[in-house]
Amino acid sequence: MKIDEKKREYTKFLKDLQTNLEYTLTLSHPIKLTVKKIISKELHCQIVWLRLLF
Repeated sequence: MKIDEKKREYTKFLKDLQTNLEYTLTLSHPIKLTVKKIISKELHCQIVWLRLLF
């Protein structure tokens, strides 16, 4: 498997995870929205770092 393929797979995985998490937490209690923002930001940072690394 080439590095580009791995990068694409990992990026897609992180984006899907972020989307699912945001959707799940918006249905939940409002206090969890802060947690959602923190985790979303963390995932976004991972995606950005991944792009910088490759």
